[in-house]
Formats: sequence, structure tokens, C-alpha cells
Amino acid sequence: MTVTPIRVMLVDDQELIRTGFRLVLLSEPGIEVVSEAGDGEAALAELARLREAGTSCDIVLMDVPMPDMDGYEVSRRIRAHPRASASPIIMITALDGAQARIDGLAAGADDFFVKPVEDEVL
Repeated sequence: MTVTPIRVMLVDDQELIRTGFRLVLLSEPGIEVVSEAGDGEAALAELARLREAGTSCDIVLMDVPMPDMDGYEVSRRIRAHPRASASPIIMITALDGAQARIDGLAAGADDFFVKPVEDEVL
């Protein structure tokens, strides 16, 4: 039986964070990192590129504070797009507190984790 890998997109303006997440995720069987982006505009462009290539990602792991467009706005735009709106979005950010979580969920995130995130949780 062939298992289809879970395709993940990483969005964080810090390359070191993306690298750490990628290494943790790739150490797990059945997970494939299909795309990475360092800001919100690049994330939306990558999602469009994946759609044009006839593929997609199964989940988006995304930071909130990023240059030009924050994760809240990226989430709203993903949710507004008919072909991308079903992809789960998990915000992983250093922002802490109830309001940040409420804002993330209101923007369309499915879950919200505060950095640092334990490898087992990721």
C-alpha cells in the first residue's frame, strides 16, 4: 500500500526557523516539505505556483509577524481563495496571549502554537 505524504508549506521570515522546522518535519515518515516562503507575498505566490503546477499543500505552517504582510492577512487571503481555502493553517509564532490566538483563529487559522514549539508537537 502506497502512503501519500502530507505536503507541508513553511512560511516564516526567519530562514533559521524554517530550516529547523524542515529538519524536524523531514525526520518524520510521510511528511514532505513542498514549499517555503519568507514573507506573506511570497507565500501567496508559492501557493499560486503550486496550483498552476496542478498540486497543492495539505497544510500551511505560518508565522504571524512578517514583513509587508502578516500571517493574519495571508490567512484571510488563503481562506478567500476557492482552491486553497480548505488547506489547514497552523500559526506558529512568538506572539503570546489570548488576543493573538483569537486574532489568528478569526483570520482563518485552524490552530495556534507559541514558539518555541516542541519537536513532538510540530
